[in-house]
Amino acid sequence: MNEDHSEIIEELSGDIEAILFVHGEPMQTDALMKIIREAPGADKKITSSAVESALTFLDQRLRDAKSGLVLVRGEGKVQLATRPQAKKFIEHMVKLEINEELTPASLETLAIIAYSGPITRSGIDYIRGVNSSFILRALLIRGLIDRAPQRERANTYEYTPSILLLKHLGLTRKESLPEYLEFQEVVNAIKLTPPH
Repeated sequence: MNEDHSEIIEELSGDIEAILFVHGEPMQTDALMKIIREAPGADKKITSSAVESALTFLDQRLRDAKSGLVLVRGEGKVQLATRPQAKKFIEHMVKLEINEELTPASLETLAIIAYSGPITRSGIDYIRGVNSSFILRALLIRGLIDRAPQRERANTYEYTPSILLLKHLGLTRKESLPEYLEFQEVVNAIKLTPPH
C-alpha cells in the first residue's frame, strides 16, 4: 500500500468513525457507502474496497489505542459500541441515571417525542439541534419511551411515548397532553421540512 493510499484510508476511517458516532445505531454498510460518496465535496471514486479497508483500519486503531469504543460488525451492518471491559462503569452510570431526576435536555426530548411521536432520532436531533443518542438511551432504560423499526426503513427507529410515561402523567392517551392540538400545528409545520 503506497503512502498516499494509506493516508486516504486513515482519513476515511476518521470520517467513518464520526458518521457512526453521530448515527448511534447499527448502520448498513451500503448506507455508509452512500453517505461517503454523496456528501458535498466527497470523492466519488471511493470504492467499497476502500471503505472496507478503512473499517479494518478503524477497528485496529480502536484496539491499539485501548479505546473505550469498539467496532461491531455483522449481517452487513456496522456500529460503534462501548468495549466489554467498560461494562462495570457503564452499568454504574446507568444506575445513577435512573435514580437521578430528568435533566432539562431529557425533558425537552421527552416532550418532543410525546407531542410528535412517532419520530426518528434524526427528527429529534433536527428539532433540538444536537445529538440525542445518549438521552434517548437513558429514556429507553427508564421505560419512558418506546422504540420500533420504521416501516419504510428497517434500519431506522421511531420513538413514541410509552404507556408508563402516560401512566406517570395520569393520562390515558397522548392526545390528552396539555395544548396537544395547538402543538400539533407546530409539529406538522416542522415535519414538512424533515432532515434527510
